[in-house]
Amino acid sequence: MSAEGVDLKKRRFLTATTAVIGAVGAGFAAVPFIASWNPSERAKALGAPEEADISKLEPGGLLRV
Repeated sequence: MSAEGVDLKKRRFLTATTAVIGAVGAGFAAVPFIASWNPSERAKALGAPEEADISKLEPGGLLRV
């Protein structure tokens, strides 16, 4: 195919459109993957901060929670 038979404007448009659609598709595919990195509700509950009364603890003492 010769260079005169190629419509460069159309080629640029199709290339840009394909790139945009690919980027949007990659974004949609990445959302569930990234969301899976968040801890589950069960893990959040197990790792929740505990409250302990340390007012009666002497200096150098140890309190197990």
